[in-house]
Amino acid sequence: MEVMDEVERVLKIQCAPITWPIGMGKRFRGAYHLYEDSVHLYAAHHGGKMNVGETIQGLNNPRLDEVLASRPRNCAPRSSW
Repeated sequence: MEVMDEVERVLKIQCAPITWPIGMGKRFRGAYHLYEDSVHLYAAHHGGKMNVGETIQGLNNPRLDEVLASRPRNCAPRSSW
């Protein structure tokens, strides 16, 4: 958010994020693309790298519930995002 504030201040334009992360660090699962209404999932790969996985269209897609059902126990349910 600090970067967006700086862009707005220096360039005098309004900014808004178009993608939003799902999880962070070792719990990073992918990103939600607000404009496209799609979720781009990633999977951890050997050596700490990320492999591009499945793309799911729409937050209400039942497939998203299936995939994210395997979230860690201490991770908030999707309905609370």
